[in-house]
Amino acid sequence: MASADDDDLVLVGLADLFDRFTDRGEFVVSDPPPRAPSVSRFNWPGRGEGLSDRESAILALITQDKSNADVAMLTHLSPNTVESDIRTIYRKIKVSSRTEAALWGVGNGFRPRPKPHRSPARPPLIGCLA
Repeated sequence: MASADDDDLVLVGLADLFDRFTDRGEFVVSDPPPRAPSVSRFNWPGRGEGLSDRESAILALITQDKSNADVAMLTHLSPNTVESDIRTIYRKIKVSSRTEAALWGVGNGFRPRPKPHRSPARPPLIGCLA
């Protein structure tokens, strides 16, 4: 088991090594970590109008009849950020209301929330004996 003194020796050794490299003008640099795929390779509804991927995701949720509070919770954004992004979305797609934005979304590839399936109501039972 390594002691605290051993850890100190390692740190002193690393500091000495660092000083020797920097005194000679050399730098030790690791390779950069691999990058995540750029979203610029992908396409989404509204991209042509200048919507970012986040704005497009917010518009998709609006199209699904989600409230601002629901959008904030689902996107892990603050309610103020969601409201600001919605104003930006309206400006970019040239609409002035949530309904117009939802209709724009449906017309441009977003799917509205599916309606729940309900059985047709049964006619009342008249004159039946219990």
